[in-house]
Amino acid sequence: MEVTRKGDTGVTSLLNGEEVSKSSAVIFALSYLDRLNAEFGLAKLNNPSLKEEITKLQNMLEKAMSRVGGGKEPLPSDDVKYLDAQIAARGVLGGIKAFDVPGANIGEVSLHLCRTSCRIAEVCVIKAKSPADVYGFINRLSLYLFVLAHGLKEK
Repeated sequence: MEVTRKGDTGVTSLLNGEEVSKSSAVIFALSYLDRLNAEFGLAKLNNPSLKEEITKLQNMLEKAMSRVGGGKEPLPSDDVKYLDAQIAARGVLGGIKAFDVPGANIGEVSLHLCRTSCRIAEVCVIKAKSPADVYGFINRLSLYLFVLAHGLKEK
């Protein structure tokens, strides 16, 4: 990797070569997605039994980050289908009558932190006018993170 020093002037390049301000909506969205990825790392440490699952989510997220950052490769539709299937398999949504109040255990709180970062990232992705295929993925990811956290509430 070459050090270009473009960032020293407040400018950076996207994957498609477009130069943008570091204060642009795209960079803001990528920053929140990056934060979510880091929080996934913490969630893995706090939920060893979910390590493989969270790693899978990180791999999906990195594809979405590439897309937001100017990558041309569309997101695999299988990613959203996978999230839908996981949400349905856990079958908790119909029985939820109120918001969860995080704090049952560190694993649950870690996943709620991921979920809230994902929700902020979703707003940023939309404000950045990212490719539409990212919207459904980020929305579903947020819901799946809620379902995962809810499942740890009693543990």
